[in-house]
Amino acid sequence: MQDDIAILSAWSFSYDGKSYYTSQTHYHYIKEITKYCRKVWLIVPVKNVTSIPLSQVKIEPVNINVIALPYFETYLGGVRNIYKIIRAILKVKGECDNFYARVPDPLCWMPWFLRCRNVTMHFVGSSVHATWHSTLPIWTKICKLVLYLPEYLMTLLAAKFCNVYVNGSPIHKVLMKYKIKSTVVISSTITIDNILEEKPEYSDCRAIRLLYVGYLRPAKGVEKIVSCLPYLEESGIDYHLDIVGSGVSESRLQQMVSDLGLCSKVTFHGHIDDKAILQCLYNNSDMFLFMSSSEGSPRVVLEAIAAQNIVITTPVGSLPSIFSDEREILFVDPTSESLAKKIIHVLANHQFYLNSSLRAQAKVRDSFLLPKFIKQVFLNDA
Repeated sequence: MQDDIAILSAWSFSYDGKSYYTSQTHYHYIKEITKYCRKVWLIVPVKNVTSIPLSQVKIEPVNINVIALPYFETYLGGVRNIYKIIRAILKVKGECDNFYARVPDPLCWMPWFLRCRNVTMHFVGSSVHATWHSTLPIWTKICKLVLYLPEYLMTLLAAKFCNVYVNGSPIHKVLMKYKIKSTVVISSTITIDNILEEKPEYSDCRAIRLLYVGYLRPAKGVEKIVSCLPYLEESGIDYHLDIVGSGVSESRLQQMVSDLGLCSKVTFHGHIDDKAILQCLYNNSDMFLFMSSSEGSPRVVLEAIAAQNIVITTPVGSLPSIFSDEREILFVDPTSESLAKKIIHVLANHQFYLNSSLRAQAKVRDSFLLPKFIKQVFLNDA
């Protein structure tokens, strides 16, 4: 068991006056970390509540200390609490041998600035990229980026002196321009229990089960998935599409499905935080469709692969550097027609691509399970 670790992150916590709660995804990360550390300090924003959301679970391991920050959801909200964040970091600085900071969360560079030991910075995304490619008016984008510039420069400066991990090769390439060394990783919550050993074979006697899991917003390309369905109809393919997630595009997508007259063939499940329910959807699906225009390391793709789904995805983030096209997963151009053609092609050569999915699953089992991810990124144990 290693020494103590402090984690500075904008993971959202709730507090009911007795216990702390967080999402199942964050809970699995934290629980795994506690297996390797004597004590875990969590510096996180905490929301005081009277009733706990059903999607959250209680923080139970005894070797966890939560240092509660005032609750915030935005970058400016975090900056307003700069003095409380500084005090929290200084409180644990002398007791922790490892410090993990999640980027681009507010003031993620502060542990380095305050000279904490063995600081790891984990770039899970890029605020600059997300802002520039958002649907905001151009002048709003420019103003936001100008205001964010000091934070961005301090983050880059700190990264030069820290252990740096990045979700996806695009961020890695950006950091290389600033002569910052980084290691590309892919975030994982998968344990050996999530590896599906046997799956019912697909046959023409039933509908092919298609699945999407993720946010519902324009950059995720879910509209392209829905728009490919008429092509499948014309080809006489029997299918059912499950869409898991919520977001700004949800009502528009539901209207698209209604306008196409396909309500009986598409199910909107909303956001599912219960991992058991989500796992059932993965296990009962045949193909996982992912048409995002930009990603770091899409965790949902790993989850789909673990359940032996044939994955059709755009070549985003770290996926092309990890998986081989056709041999393990299938890469597709970001158009509805290309996606439909790829689905039809897979169905015509189903056994070949089923073998591809098994090769991808073996790679996930060998290289991308949760314990290995935690040891590498949080504890610098490759």
